[in-house]
Amino acid sequence: MKKWFPSGLVLGLTLAFLTVPCAVYASSGGGGSGGEAKKGGEESKAPKKKEAAVITGGMNANDPVYFHLPALTMPIIDRNGAQQIVSMIIDVRVPDRPTAEKMQSTMPKLRDTIFQVVYAGLSDGSLRQNNALDLPLIKDLVTKSINGLYKQDFAQDVLIQNIAQRRL
Repeated sequence: MKKWFPSGLVLGLTLAFLTVPCAVYASSGGGGSGGEAKKGGEESKAPKKKEAAVITGGMNANDPVYFHLPALTMPIIDRNGAQQIVSMIIDVRVPDRPTAEKMQSTMPKLRDTIFQVVYAGLSDGSLRQNNALDLPLIKDLVTKSINGLYKQDFAQDVLIQNIAQRRL
């Protein structure tokens, strides 16, 4: 009779499945190995870190200051449904560090403003040329939306550092 599943493989898989739960249990602090007791049977979970904006530059008098936004990811939806997913990484040149810190303190509103104008333009086609994105127009729109949000010229320049489009 022909064997289709070698016995050595069976033994190896059996040992692998038996040792994995033990390793997971030990690393989770189970079995009295020094892990803290959990109250009420709840698992201790560290809070998820939100992606934070980063401020660079401005250490010397004439250094430019850049505000690096976390990646924005949005769908392109038209009358036929979702067509693509677009991700962008945007950096904004600002006048000084206090301006960048103000932008950082209002990050949810800033991301919302940028997301709304870019998403609307991607979906209605005004920020696209066929399937390609109109980057100069996107940069101009983001600059105007940031400066409109803060009612000042906070955005001296908008730099698109990375962009990815994926068809669905």
